[in-house]
This record gives sequence, structure tokens and C-alpha cells, in this order.
Amino acid sequence: MKGELLQIDGAHLTLDCTGCNPGILTDEKRIAIFMDELVEFLGMRKLIEPVSVTCGESDNGWDNGGVSAFVIIAESHISIHTFPQAALLTADVYSCKPFDTEAAIAKFKAYFGATHITTNLISRKVQNLREGQLALSNQQN
Repeated sequence: MKGELLQIDGAHLTLDCTGCNPGILTDEKRIAIFMDELVEFLGMRKLIEPVSVTCGESDNGWDNGGVSAFVIIAESHISIHTFPQAALLTADVYSCKPFDTEAAIAKFKAYFGATHITTNLISRKVQNLREGQLALSNQQN
């Protein structure tokens, strides 16, 4: 069966940023602004405005609270979680479209004032015939 080729050639970048500016890590609005800027900078397309919420201290004392934020993009998503007391930010930038991961890392470092960033990069390379794979999947069920 002939079908349309679906090509996914993106990346899933995770960042653990330490030594960040705690004042930014507690500011929902500034984090949302950063997410808007990052989406545009990477050439992505927002499907919704960034959503950010402040989470208080956990009952078990493990987490002293911070901001969690995400934005859904046509290419997948971006999420950020902050831990201001530790000057720590963690983030995922996931896209099925290729993007400049080094430029994204530099943008995080500059905006949040990170003194150190640990990254992981997962390559997403998938080719799939939409109709053919769908038909095969239906036959297996």
C-alpha cells in the first residue's frame, strides 16, 4: 500500500540549569515571556499561550516550591520546572522538527543566568508510511 511518508527528524533536549537567578525562577510572567521568545527564536509555532503556575512547598518537604510552565507547540512541547531555593531549573524542549540545540542552550543560560547546564539530547528519527502503518496496526488489533 502506497502512502504519505511521515518524516520525524527532531530532538528532545533536556536541561538541568544550576546557579540560576532565583528572582527569575519565581516569576511566572518572566518565565512565560521566555517561553514565547524561545518558541519564536527556534522557529516553532505556538498552539496555546504559555501556561505557568506557582507550586507551593510539598507535604513531604522534598520540594520547596517553584514555577512549572509549559507551552504546546505544533512541533510538540516545551516545559520548565523551577526550584528557586536551589537556584535550579529543569526543562524539556521536544520537537519533531530539527532545531539548533546549542542556540537553545545558550538562550537558557543567558536568560536565567545559569552558571552550569547539564544536557541530554535524544535524537528523534522516524520514517513512517502513514497509510501503510495504520493499515498494519489495524490488522494486528
